Amino acid sequence: EFQDSNRVQLVLIRSLAGEERNVCVVGDDDQAIYGWRGGNPELFREVLNRYNKKIQQKPLHTSYRCGKAIVDTVNKVFSNLSAIALDSETRNLWEKTWEEHSSKGPQDDYACLLEMPFEKTQKKHNPDTWKFIADILNNVEPHRRKWTTGILVRERATAVAIGECIRKYCNNIPVSVEGSRTITDNSAVLTVMELLRFCAHPGNSMAWRYLEMSPLRQKFDFPETSKESFLLYVSNILSEKGFYDFINYWIGTLEELSPLDSFSKYRLDQLKEMALYFDLQKIRNVDSFIKHAETTEVEDYAGETSVQVMTIHKAKGLGFEMVILPDIIFHKNLDTPERELLIANISRDNKGESWIIKKPRGPVINMIPNLAKKQALNQQDKTFEALCVLYVAMTRAKNALYIVIPTKNNNEQSDEKVHSAELLRKNLSQPNIEKIEIGNSSFTLLYSNGNHKWFKSKPIPEIQPPKQEAKSQAGSIFAKSPQTKLWLERHEPSKEHISEKKADWLFHEESRLARDFGRAVHELFSKVEWASDADVDKIISEWEKSATYKEEVKRDAAIQFREALNDKEIRKFFTKPKNESILWREKNFDVVIDDKWISGVFDRVIICKENGTIKNIDLVDFKTNRIHDDTALQETAASYKEQMFFYKEALKKIFSVADEKIKTYLIFTAPKKVVEM
Repeated sequence: EFQDSNRVQLVLIRSLAGEERNVCVVGDDDQAIYGWRGGNPELFREVLNRYNKKIQQKPLHTSYRCGKAIVDTVNKVFSNLSAIALDSETRNLWEKTWEEHSSKGPQDDYACLLEMPFEKTQKKHNPDTWKFIADILNNVEPHRRKWTTGILVRERATAVAIGECIRKYCNNIPVSVEGSRTITDNSAVLTVMELLRFCAHPGNSMAWRYLEMSPLRQKFDFPETSKESFLLYVSNILSEKGFYDFINYWIGTLEELSPLDSFSKYRLDQLKEMALYFDLQKIRNVDSFIKHAETTEVEDYAGETSVQVMTIHKAKGLGFEMVILPDIIFHKNLDTPERELLIANISRDNKGESWIIKKPRGPVINMIPNLAKKQALNQQDKTFEALCVLYVAMTRAKNALYIVIPTKNNNEQSDEKVHSAELLRKNLSQPNIEKIEIGNSSFTLLYSNGNHKWFKSKPIPEIQPPKQEAKSQAGSIFAKSPQTKLWLERHEPSKEHISEKKADWLFHEESRLARDFGRAVHELFSKVEWASDADVDKIISEWEKSATYKEEVKRDAAIQFREALNDKEIRKFFTKPKNESILWREKNFDVVIDDKWISGVFDRVIICKENGTIKNIDLVDFKTNRIHDDTALQETAASYKEQMFFYKEALKKIFSVADEKIKTYLIFTAPKKVVEM
């Protein structure tokens, strides 16, 4: 997707590559749809100009995704931009990059352009605006034919409204809507959450009022049931069963009172999965669970054959058997001026003018030639990008493409309108148009190409009897609920150390050797239990036989290990305590701290006991940084402060001990220094 790269990314790539490494860039300048975030298809031409003697160009205009009818439709739309009043510069720029496509995709596919009336009062965020989509889906039934379906729109809020429409008007058609969201967009989930909130805070009148108005009133006869008796009833269930079984119990109760729809069951399964995680971690704090459920964002996924509603930008790189483009009416004119706060003109060769300015009003721009010129260039880029967005949307379809545009108002000056709908209407409309009905929706069929009964070619398979669900807690929830992303943000403090290096250091041979050296030193220290029992020569000899590092790495690591172990201050941490003790070496751990999943490895932990209880704990972490003076030592130690904080918190949680019982130390092996954190 090189056409979506920006200049800063190109500079970064060149810095990483230097003058010696190869760089391969892949993209399509007809798919340049990220100009709003700095994407610059001009970089393609810059690369060609810079390396023109070394580059052989080979155009790729054969589609293996789109069927023949769909490709023919795309060619008709984009081979004739003169059909609308597009400015000549933008048209010329498009024609320079455009070549007609051919297809090696499906040959029995279908494409159509449907026209229907839209009232000015209709809102794109109102689910009922999109009932015609439900009619098309109910007619084709792609989910029953095991086909993927993409409904592609310009705005995420529109996608959410369409998702609600499909759940409302399409029986049992699974749907997933682009983007992360919390699971509190469902009334059944909210009812269970308010039950939990009421348990934790009986005085919360909002929670009590919500429960009084919920379906639970049918069983518990609110407000006749006293608040105190209901609190006792609910709290006993939570204390006895834990989060998972508590939620499962109330789901069953809600199901008895009023059958839950598929989306409610889907959301409740996600809530149960969160509850199971809390139960397994033995976290019983109700407020923590409520906060977790209310703030954790999940990705909706209702199966491969679900109807997926997403923005055109999100669909980039994807393909669907069936695509519907329903919101053309709400697209802006292709030449709508941008309302940017700033206009920038950055010199590409460091020789011309570079400036940035807050955008003035139109008359002022026209009075300043350089500003007017830049404004015109910006507008051309914007129009070009709008054409690319339409192109990307149409070329996501494999077997069927449905495009819906608004009926043209007789008073409209269509010849002067630069809009996607007008481009489609002018280039696709056929002489013999007809009225058609799909479900409860009436359309005018302006264009049809291919087999309009395309979906009949694949019969609906017979429904198989459902498999018996697993009975176990974990089995049932993971069998029923779709996979979502992890709710807890994972941190590995030892890998989050910040230091400044030049970009090409990442690929430098010395960088790899430094990492190998650090691993080697840690491996050697992990083999020492106590210094009094350690045969250093034997440890090094046996380690060298299995280690796969370069010889100079093994040599230097062995020297540093030996010298550090002989140091008086460092040796204290390898001297066996007189009293009872437990030793951890290279011990992996995973804990949850403040809703964060902390992972790491303890290099060395010495747990000292007295009369069977923990007296104190020493946490030791080895560092192989090259340090030459005390100032650098203190600065480097400070950079590991966060890592050692989380490691200490992990030990506090694992052993349930007070903060003052744990001491943390950094051992810098090169200068042979110990720093207490």
